[in-house]
Amino acid sequence: MKKMISMKEKLTSPNVYKPVGPYSQAIRYQDRLYISGLIGLDQNGVILPGGIKEETSQILYYLDQILAEAGLTKENLLHVRVYLTDLANFDIFNQLYATYLGDCIPPTRECIQVSRLPKNASIEIVAEAASLS
Repeated sequence: MKKMISMKEKLTSPNVYKPVGPYSQAIRYQDRLYISGLIGLDQNGVILPGGIKEETSQILYYLDQILAEAGLTKENLLHVRVYLTDLANFDIFNQLYATYLGDCIPPTRECIQVSRLPKNASIEIVAEAASLS
C-alpha cells in the first residue's frame, strides 16, 4: 500500500495563548486554514475580567494573529462559528464583530447559545479561512 504524505501543517502564533488541551491553534490543509475555538484568555491562560466586550476584543485580536501567521487576513475568512453563554450579549458581540470586519465581505456565520464554555468564558469563536489566490 502506498504511504500518503500529509499536507497538514500546524500553525501557532506566539501572540496567542497556548492551547488549554491537546489541540492545535490552527491547521492548514491545502488552501484552507482551520482555526480552533478561541476564548478571551490572557497570555497566562486566565480569562480576561470585564465580560463580553473584553473577551470578544481579545478573541478578534487573536484571530488576526493566527491569520497573519498563515499569511492571511480577515478578508480570507470563509466561515465563523460563535458560541455565547448568553444570547443577551448578541448585540454587543455583533457590534464589535461588525467593526472588526469593516468593509470586508462578511464570512458566513453561526451564533449559538451554549450552557457553558471552557474556563467559564462568555464567548468562543471558531473560524475557517482560505487562500483566495
